[in-house]
Amino acid sequence: MAAPAESKQRVCLVAIDGSKHAEIAVKWFKENIYKEGDHVLLVHAIDHRHSMAYGSVAMMPGNPDAIAQQFRGEEKKAEHVMVQYKQKCIDMGVSKCTKFKVQSSLFSN
Repeated sequence: MAAPAESKQRVCLVAIDGSKHAEIAVKWFKENIYKEGDHVLLVHAIDHRHSMAYGSVAMMPGNPDAIAQQFRGEEKKAEHVMVQYKQKCIDMGVSKCTKFKVQSSLFSN
């Protein structure tokens, strides 16, 4: 008799950004895609390019501290968003959920 096939754990990625659209997407994922035992990766991409835009307060000549402060603020906001969405997943019954943060390169096109 053949051995039973092993069940593979699915890994699902859900992009989040704190918007109403992201909230709807997480709810839709739970209702339509999620299966018990899935491992869910909540991904939030941080894009620092707007902090480096010409005319930005952070880009004032000779003020690297302002740039660093702007980046830290964006990092803090991203962490807050990820914590909120992880809690939403737990509240919806998604037991295996991991936060994952991605940062853009300032020098890529």
